[in-house]
Amino acid sequence: MILFYLLLFFVLSVSGEKVVETKYGKLIGEESKRFPSVYEFLGVPFAKPPVGKLRFKEPQLLEKNAYSKKGLKANVLAKTCFHDRKPTGFRGFDEWDSENLTMSEDCLQLNMWVPKEPSNAVLVFIYGRGYHKGSPSTEFYNGKAFATRTNVTFITINYRLGVLGFGYYKGTKGKKTLIPGNMGLLDQQMALQWIDENIKFFGVKKPEITIMGHGAGASSATAHLFSEGSRKLFKRVIAASGTAKNRWAFERNNLVEDNFKELIKKLKCNKKNDKEILNCLQEQKPKELFKHSIVNPKQSVLVGPFLPVESDDVFLKGNIKDKMRDGKMKKGVDLLLGLEAADAAYFMPQFLSGPKYNCGFNKKLPTLDLANQCCMNETRYRNVLWLIAKDYKINNELFVNDLREIYDFAFNVAENKYRERAIKSLTDVVMHCEAIQFGKMFDRNAWGSRYIFMFNKRNSYNPWPRWMGTTHGYELLYFFGHPFVHPELYKENVLEDEKKFSHKTMKIIKKFVETGFLQDSWDEFSRDDMRGVVLNDNTMLSDLGEHKNMERGSCKKLKEALKIYGAKM
Repeated sequence: MILFYLLLFFVLSVSGEKVVETKYGKLIGEESKRFPSVYEFLGVPFAKPPVGKLRFKEPQLLEKNAYSKKGLKANVLAKTCFHDRKPTGFRGFDEWDSENLTMSEDCLQLNMWVPKEPSNAVLVFIYGRGYHKGSPSTEFYNGKAFATRTNVTFITINYRLGVLGFGYYKGTKGKKTLIPGNMGLLDQQMALQWIDENIKFFGVKKPEITIMGHGAGASSATAHLFSEGSRKLFKRVIAASGTAKNRWAFERNNLVEDNFKELIKKLKCNKKNDKEILNCLQEQKPKELFKHSIVNPKQSVLVGPFLPVESDDVFLKGNIKDKMRDGKMKKGVDLLLGLEAADAAYFMPQFLSGPKYNCGFNKKLPTLDLANQCCMNETRYRNVLWLIAKDYKINNELFVNDLREIYDFAFNVAENKYRERAIKSLTDVVMHCEAIQFGKMFDRNAWGSRYIFMFNKRNSYNPWPRWMGTTHGYELLYFFGHPFVHPELYKENVLEDEKKFSHKTMKIIKKFVETGFLQDSWDEFSRDDMRGVVLNDNTMLSDLGEHKNMERGSCKKLKEALKIYGAKM
């Protein structure tokens, strides 16, 4: 066995470089300058560039000597997959999708941070941002501090976005699907396959892979539980702020296809046969594919036109709703499920602007300005409830009254906390209720360890108004060690506390990815008791934090109300 690794594991350290012989040739990484116990391998291709005739196709394996005889210098971050990037001038948006990062259609690449003495645990992170934007290379996902402090190899992977990753079109003949859908999920699968084949060459002798995602990345991570092609490629899942069960995670095939047909018309690619249609689409410049606005009134207002389809022949090889119902999923897998206390607050300025809701955000004004406080009266709050009703396709004032009663019950009716009620109701609908349902389904079928947490601590670097609370995504700054990577961005009087909390959350993740278990004091949840741990300021003062049942009474009541009006979660 020692001889085997001597032959396969070729390492040359010269002036901070590390050369690794992989299945596809040599990769040349570099020692991290500020974290010298970690090697960085950045922008590593894991599939052929999905360009030209490979656009809208399943990802293709690399050629045997893809990295050339001399070796590939892996010292530039993975390119951002092409999408409609719109800088706003406000870092609360822009830092998640930085214009400083190179954007390209040739983007099937990954970033690796490998400890010099790695454990067997590998954490693969799938970024979110709604399947239509985002990047694995934002500084928030920089893994060098995490790898240093945990000895866990940290990898961020890319996948095609928007129509390039999630277009779906059966074609004019209807016999064989022309564009299969879920190409972005197949990209992720191929990245996992590359890791499975090559991680041993980086010194990880008996790899145990955990896939972790946030938002759409979390729904993606949990989707791999239902793909036969992915099941052997990982052992554990961490899903924060999203699951495959959430209503925005998958879309009906016919709606995505309707949107694709509309795009074909807008691009004047409605030719006489499938071959000409595909050629026309493949000849378009990438920006042309994204510049056209497509709004489908049959879809939720919360989603874009192109996202994973419920049924396919390439990734799911079936219908994901049927698979969840029947428990056809990976067995013996461990799950750490994450919720955020006020998850929907981040989306309110984006979807609830204008006088109807009065919850917009003006980046030209201070965050403390009254105009940025989402001042909501009773009428505007009722408009939010109507928005929820319409999103469930219920046009009935009695249902709105039921919603009002459900969320009035959670507050002192004498207090006019309409903004807080809106946050709670939207967070239930968009995130919490269906995530809890996913946890229960997992408990029935997966036979692995299962934990859940509620994150409720605001990061001091968070630029959004304080009424938004912890804010969607900012928990990742703690999980991945942002206060260690960029201490200069934190005020001196809070830096040490921010580092301590970050270190504590990294220890939690380390424990899970290495063993599949957490502290003895952290109870596993069950379908009958969704008990978990609240991660907040009190976590610093105790061994862990307070336990509570994460299943809100409002979710149970919402489910009952939906059933009365012929709808369901």
